[in-house]
Amino acid sequence: MNSYFIRGVKYFLWLVVLFAVLFALMLLTGTARVGLTEGLQELFYTTRGLLLLGVMIVLSVLYPKFGFVKKEFAANIASDRDKIIKAFEASGFVLVKENLDSMEFRVAKSIRKALLLWEDRIIVTADGNNIQIEGIRKEVVKIDYRLRAFLGE
Repeated sequence: MNSYFIRGVKYFLWLVVLFAVLFALMLLTGTARVGLTEGLQELFYTTRGLLLLGVMIVLSVLYPKFGFVKKEFAANIASDRDKIIKAFEASGFVLVKENLDSMEFRVAKSIRKALLLWEDRIIVTADGNNIQIEGIRKEVVKIDYRLRAFLGE
């Protein structure tokens, strides 16, 4: 539950930064309909502005539920170890921690890590004759595609 809350807060802050950058660009280029003071008043004191903030909050609350996933593969973490590592390396991840029944991968490049809001950790755990991959949805989907190719499925 704690990571769910933190992920939601990070996503809300990301949306606020994105909104602020877009508004600043509009002000700098002269395409804004109103100035800074009027824009802030419109954001906090009109129905439209409050609706925008409400939508940002709703998206932030839902993001951790839909933005992260756990997928299962027919693979053995011990015998397919090298193929698993190669699939992750091909996707830009490096192995940072490993034990008998799990591996932890993180994004190698700092810029990509920042774009993922530092939610770049993907955990591979053994589950009998299967493995489970858990992490941010879009990265797990990329790994899914590559891992199937490396495992010959």
